[in-house]
Amino acid sequence: MNINIPQDANYTETLVNLGIGNTLVNHPHLTTPPEVLQHLELELSDGISTMLMKTDDHFVLIVRRDDCRFDSKKIKAITSSKNVRMATREEFVELTHLPIGAAQVYIPNFPTYIDEKVLEKEYVIGGSGSFTHSIRYKTADLPNIPGSRIVDVSKEELF
Repeated sequence: MNINIPQDANYTETLVNLGIGNTLVNHPHLTTPPEVLQHLELELSDGISTMLMKTDDHFVLIVRRDDCRFDSKKIKAITSSKNVRMATREEFVELTHLPIGAAQVYIPNFPTYIDEKVLEKEYVIGGSGSFTHSIRYKTADLPNIPGSRIVDVSKEELF
């Protein structure tokens, strides 16, 4: 799968063209969501992570709040799959052309499942494809991601 991933300013422009309100947020080189959120003086519930997962024979994106865990049984049911696993490091880099830990909420050509808890916040901070800035996404606009669905994929227990 050859994917053309928008980077940095092009990515934010792509989001605007999709009708997704966003703001680029600069910060020092930080590699984990908790580091970014702590630096920005936000709670884990204010952040989102995008995970590339393999379901049977295809890949999907799962977007969840950083204070939640995903439930593989729910993902199997939603995707009608028998097997679900995280993409390997090699698969992630090859398919997204992004560094591990910098996944964007919108990556073209992948079905995207957004956990409904993400929409409980007005704005969330998520990946931009870079470790020196993140994106502040307007959650009400996230359903504008092509091929996306709002679903329940999180577990009740929190981190």
